[in-house]
Amino acid sequence: MDDDLQAFIAFTEREGFCEDQKYMSDFYPDYVYAYRNTNYDNKYSLLELCCYHGSVNCFKFLRTKFNSKITHCCGQYSFLSGNPDIIAECINNQDDFFIYFYSMPYAIISHNIDFISFLVNEKEQTIDLGSCIEYNNILAFLVHLDQSKTIGEHFPASIHFNIKGLWGYLLSHGADPNATTTDKLTALHLSILEKNTQRVQFLIAHGANVNVFDSNFRTPLHYAIENNCLEIAKILISGGAKINVNDKNCQTPLHYAARANAKEIASLLISHGALINDLDNKHMPPIKVAALHNSKETLEFLLSQGASTQTLWTEKTTLLMYAAMGNSKETADFLISHGADVNASNVGMRRFYAMTV
Repeated sequence: MDDDLQAFIAFTEREGFCEDQKYMSDFYPDYVYAYRNTNYDNKYSLLELCCYHGSVNCFKFLRTKFNSKITHCCGQYSFLSGNPDIIAECINNQDDFFIYFYSMPYAIISHNIDFISFLVNEKEQTIDLGSCIEYNNILAFLVHLDQSKTIGEHFPASIHFNIKGLWGYLLSHGADPNATTTDKLTALHLSILEKNTQRVQFLIAHGANVNVFDSNFRTPLHYAIENNCLEIAKILISGGAKINVNDKNCQTPLHYAARANAKEIASLLISHGALINDLDNKHMPPIKVAALHNSKETLEFLLSQGASTQTLWTEKTTLLMYAAMGNSKETADFLISHGADVNASNVGMRRFYAMTV
């Protein structure tokens, strides 16, 4: 920590000293390689610790005296300490692939634009846009934008910084409000995930498509309901969101409301024409989804709105079976109190229900 070279040399000259020793500690941050290595043991070499603490004299001593190996962790930790000599030594001992995947994220974490520029200009590396977002490094984001000139790619990413002026700037320079990330998410999808009502209003006012699909054919309305955002759901519907649209599993927004026990949203959807008995690809109407996920209040509401209980798929005994399958005790009790016959189910379901109660 103190980079006390004389004390460190004396330490290495003690009997039994091992230059390959490792220290285990939870103090130090996980390095990226750990997420790809099931044998990661949270142990650190002396050289890695020098990199983390910026102990350049001890670092050079270990390299000269013991030829200590520079690891991927060394490269990452060197950016956290910010010692330019250690950074240069570590980077010069890594190939371009490992610099991009292992060192660039830590340069971005450091929020030191000089380090990032070093990798870009000297090592011809590309700034990782995902890391800019994850570690809230807007300066690196802007440098990446200036270099790549890909405004469309940057617009959905810019949403994460929550700077209205930045969104307006990108839109005024030709950004498509419906541009998507690699996961097919638009800025509107991302804003709903963050439950940002004002941003949703801004995007819709600037041309965001309220019926755009993600890779699973989910619309912004699906996202709003999944995250129980009643106000955003109202905004989307007033902006023309389709009510009976299906995702890849043929589930409508009402199915999502049933799963999330979002009674108020279910009421909103039905008031705008939601099909209360619509089936998904497993022949499940919203009321059965409510039973499976212990959405007692929403199930009760759906029944009051005329959801069928007498069809092949949704008679009360079948609802009770699904309530038992989902360990939905409150919903099961409600169904029994309204006439569902536990003895009418098969033996397995009766035993299953008995376990839940």
